[in-house]
Amino acid sequence: MCARLGCIQSCGCGLCSDGSDVTVFGRTKTIGLDDLLTDYFKEQSKVIERQSKRAKALKDHDESGVRQEVMLKSLEECEFKINEIGCGEEEFTWGMQVFGNQKPAPPLVFPELASNSLLQSVMSNQVNSLVKLTVDEGQVFFEGLLINGWLSQLVGRGGRLEKSVAQWIYHIMLYSQKEELRTAACNFWCTAVQLDVKDNKQPTGVEWFPSYSDLKTAVEIYGFVLHVPLQGESPSADNDNRGPPDNIQMWIKFTAACCQASRGQECMFLASEAETLLEVIVLLSLDRKLEGFLLLLHDGVQSVINYFTDEEWQAACQNVARSLACRVPKDLNCIRALESIPGISPRANSLRAAVSHQLLHNSFDKACDEEGILSCLIAINMAERECDLFKMYIYLSLAENWLLSTTVLEDKPLICEMWGVYLRHCTCQISHGDLRPYAAKIRAKATYLLHSKTKKY
Repeated sequence: MCARLGCIQSCGCGLCSDGSDVTVFGRTKTIGLDDLLTDYFKEQSKVIERQSKRAKALKDHDESGVRQEVMLKSLEECEFKINEIGCGEEEFTWGMQVFGNQKPAPPLVFPELASNSLLQSVMSNQVNSLVKLTVDEGQVFFEGLLINGWLSQLVGRGGRLEKSVAQWIYHIMLYSQKEELRTAACNFWCTAVQLDVKDNKQPTGVEWFPSYSDLKTAVEIYGFVLHVPLQGESPSADNDNRGPPDNIQMWIKFTAACCQASRGQECMFLASEAETLLEVIVLLSLDRKLEGFLLLLHDGVQSVINYFTDEEWQAACQNVARSLACRVPKDLNCIRALESIPGISPRANSLRAAVSHQLLHNSFDKACDEEGILSCLIAINMAERECDLFKMYIYLSLAENWLLSTTVLEDKPLICEMWGVYLRHCTCQISHGDLRPYAAKIRAKATYLLHSKTKKY
């Protein structure tokens, strides 16, 4: 075996001769160059690999940037569509400009109080030598009695409320800017007008009672305009002189007390006057400034509704419905007006139905009866993109209040069948994925009403 070349055996190839050192030296050099070439090519491969990775990274970065731009653009489009859909429903809200500019309130100075018998009796009493009450201090004296509740007791014991005192308290109630004073005056008058149910008589001999003209004058001074179509609220129309004043809640409370006191007794208002009062209170519920007085407004509406006799109510209901339908716009304000008629009493239901029917009748000029209105509703194709679904939602809500507040579905099978067809149109023509404003609300309401109708009829 050749020890130098590592041959397995001595083959006589001549490499094992004396000149083998040179050959071996050359062989060794050759192996070193191979290693260098190998290392060189390895380094070149690494450089190429690094360049390839860098190029790939740049390419991936560019592709990622493109994908990111596409994604951001898609997100912006989605956000725009969502905002467009959301704004579509937020654009519609209730709220009307029920009051204009207030007129100057009448003066609260009553010189007639100086000659009042109650004041004269106090001044002529020996106690006045200690109090030293003068005629000029008469109004201040009465204000103290009114706030502390002593005036009611004195009038009750005397059995008489003089005209000057009655008018002064009334003006304090409706025009005073002092909350404590107007609240006490309102409580006094609400007590004074109430009838003693057992004795069927007034507890005091009141010489003067406010009339309808007095109440009408008060709301006109507040800025309320009768028999004029309402205008939408404008953010720029924020005027300090715009009504109503805080006294409006006293007006509502006192009107309700008058209607409650007159029930079954001598009437304070004519039927036509009570119709106007009912219309005014319903319209007051459309003013956002009075949103906190919702319970008071509901009590006022119920009191005036119950004021009418059975013979008067049917005509009064239709008159009020026609008047409201002419003044209230066909948007969320008309739904708000219907919601301001509280309760499930026959009269409340009939008024809601009459107002809804009149609003629908005004919307479709060609419809002359119930079948005509439903035919017009059924003919509307809600699947069309141009269809105004907000208006369709209003129509559906009005039809619901009209048909479900009376017995018309039970009395007229044809109307009941047409009502079902209309509800099925609302559910079938609007798909689940319809993103138009009010599409989901119409479908949900119609589905619920259709399910209720199927169970009931």
